[in-house]
Amino acid sequence: MLTRSILSMRPFDRVTEKKAHSVRLFFAAVCLLVAAPSYAAPSNLSLATSLQYYDSREYGDIGERLNREVGWLPGLGVRWQKDTDSRVHVGLYGEYSDGRVDYDGQTQTGTPFESDTYVRLFRLGGDISVCLQDCGASLDAGLAVYGRDRDIQGHSGVNGLYEEYRWLEWKMGGRWHTGVRKQVTLGAQWFRVIDAEMMIDFRPFGGGEPVVPLPDSNGYRLSLSYRFAERPISLSLSHEWLDIDASDTILTTLGFGPVLVYEPESRAKHLKLTLEWHL
Repeated sequence: MLTRSILSMRPFDRVTEKKAHSVRLFFAAVCLLVAAPSYAAPSNLSLATSLQYYDSREYGDIGERLNREVGWLPGLGVRWQKDTDSRVHVGLYGEYSDGRVDYDGQTQTGTPFESDTYVRLFRLGGDISVCLQDCGASLDAGLAVYGRDRDIQGHSGVNGLYEEYRWLEWKMGGRWHTGVRKQVTLGAQWFRVIDAEMMIDFRPFGGGEPVVPLPDSNGYRLSLSYRFAERPISLSLSHEWLDIDASDTILTTLGFGPVLVYEPESRAKHLKLTLEWHL
């Protein structure tokens, strides 16, 4: 039996042309900004390590909780930023986390089931920031590609399940800098999930890798960071929230015949502590 409500999505190497085109246009614009007006404009590179408290849940049609995955995920990050002038900054960044979290859910027949899930997260993106009020505040906008791989482990006669999530994130927000040397930064960000899909690997059950589109969704991030005055180090705490509604049902075929599959409503609430070195 399967460990949860059956979902679907396509692998990342089959990203839609629309999604790929959006990414190409955005990164082309960022590269033009970086290359334009002053080659001598300052740039900086930073490396980061993080620890994320991962909390993801899925809910049924009447609001009952189907499963919950919770645990700690270590991560790494890199960011490159260039000042095109005194007010405009452009940046490229990457984030990666993986680890093992607790799975508390149920089988397809409703029998309680506890196991582990191997989770891998990544985000690749770029952003543009415009300073306001002598850089006491700034407005930000950007685009990122997000991926999540989820491998629910099976045991005691219950089969596991492997899934891949991919989508684009448009983001907008602001930051406010305070303190004697503007060392404290408060950030608030809204992001829009678009072109979201999920793939489920049914090959162990005699099926294929069906894909189901997920509805566009909204999320937010809040952050508080502190940059040390005497060291090129900053410490930040952030919170992320995202609620994705249930998908439409699709028909696919397994080894024992046709089945209806869908992605239940999901809700993610993550906390992340990040230590960043500015090189």
